[in-house]
Amino acid sequence: LSSEDHGDDETSVAQHSDSQHTFSDFVQLAAGKVTSDLRTLFPKEYADAASPILRSFALKEDGRLIGAYVRFLDSKEHLLRDNDGAASHAERKLAQSLLYPMGRAVATNWTNGNRREAGMFLRHIGASGPTAADIVSATSRQMKKIDPVRMLESQMASLRQSYENWVDDT
Repeated sequence: LSSEDHGDDETSVAQHSDSQHTFSDFVQLAAGKVTSDLRTLFPKEYADAASPILRSFALKEDGRLIGAYVRFLDSKEHLLRDNDGAASHAERKLAQSLLYPMGRAVATNWTNGNRREAGMFLRHIGASGPTAADIVSATSRQMKKIDPVRMLESQMASLRQSYENWVDDT
């Protein structure tokens, strides 16, 4: 049998079941938690440590880890934004599972962190419900204590991204 007999040409996109999407989301959430833990346990600041052992523990090249989780969060952002303001248990759990891992990693690596990642995180302070706002507000207070100028730069990145998304949607 050829691929034409099955309707599998190079331009068709396979349809996935709800259980496959659920499993994929579960794996990506777990991966986000693991990468957050790795970035928390092995911060970039260790690269500047006097101890060679600590320097060897530094997770210096975390760009792919950041990018993957930012893209996943971006794909689920509509779920955070599509709430009515009164957070149900499921909405609180979703906000916590999506934002806590990123918040921990951003706050831990704030002095050497990625401003774009922080900007993506900060976008949830206003329009993603009360649970998301609480998580982002608490994290941003810590980030502001560590480096207020960097916090302002990240807020600008957040505003720039929100503006670009608004322009693209109109």
